[in-house]
Amino acid sequence: MSEPIVFTSRHKIKQEKLDEFKPVFVDGLAAIEDDKPSTIFQYAYVNSNWTEVSFVHIFPNADAFEHHLIGVDDRAKKGYEFIEPMSMEKYGSPGEKILQMFKQIEAGGVSFTLWPETLGDFTRLSEA
Repeated sequence: MSEPIVFTSRHKIKQEKLDEFKPVFVDGLAAIEDDKPSTIFQYAYVNSNWTEVSFVHIFPNADAFEHHLIGVDDRAKKGYEFIEPMSMEKYGSPGEKILQMFKQIEAGGVSFTLWPETLGDFTRLSEA
């Protein structure tokens, strides 16, 4: 059985673009929910003064993560009008294609940390 993939990214919000960012994000979120059914969890959390946003994604497996990345260049280009990437973390074994992509991102100056192995785990998708 393949393991779930967790991906987080942290971004600085361009303060002059904050009011524009909110509706664009909500629209983009709806599109991902419709177009990426294998993305099982996507949340955005902001800090208390709305200067940073962190995105948390969970995928059932590496294939679902790869599917989510289809079109990511266009989504990032649009998003980077409003936010600036600071760091990214990936939890779970990467495929070579994904690993190469993140090495390129890191070479561009964005911190990337890979956590490839679990020490132990369980998954619960609903309350018992």
